[in-house]
Amino acid sequence: MAVGAVDEGLRRARFSNYGPNYNRFVVAPGVDIASSYKDNTYEYLSGTSMATPFVTGLAGLIVSMARRNDRQLSADDVYEIIRETARPLGPAKGDTFLGEGIVDVKAALEATKERIGGLGEPVGKVVEAGTRRRRAVGQRRRLTRNV
Repeated sequence: MAVGAVDEGLRRARFSNYGPNYNRFVVAPGVDIASSYKDNTYEYLSGTSMATPFVTGLAGLIVSMARRNDRQLSADDVYEIIRETARPLGPAKGDTFLGEGIVDVKAALEATKERIGGLGEPVGKVVEAGTRRRRAVGQRRRLTRNV
């Protein structure tokens, strides 16, 4: 599954690949994401490598929900749930620049529940993402870690 990156304004990140050769890709936040960094620190980083963990985390929640209900989903099932529940950001799903849209955790887990016929929830708790204060473009800030 191909994953593109969007910024806080849900615009395609300038570094994110796109186009018809990327079959049914989804996007996730990938600009100024707090990430672990060298020397036991954190930094705000950008890249599709920052967006991909959002999608793999969602895949893990989907598999967790299925397993908790003694069901098993194939990789294709998981891909389909993620793609079909993505929220379009462009004129329609399948947009050249924004793919199927941004991953939608709540919609994906509801679709998983319907598909497996289960009543259980994934292991852990899903919460709505909050907003973070916006910094000037290009401004880097080192995050400190309390050990």
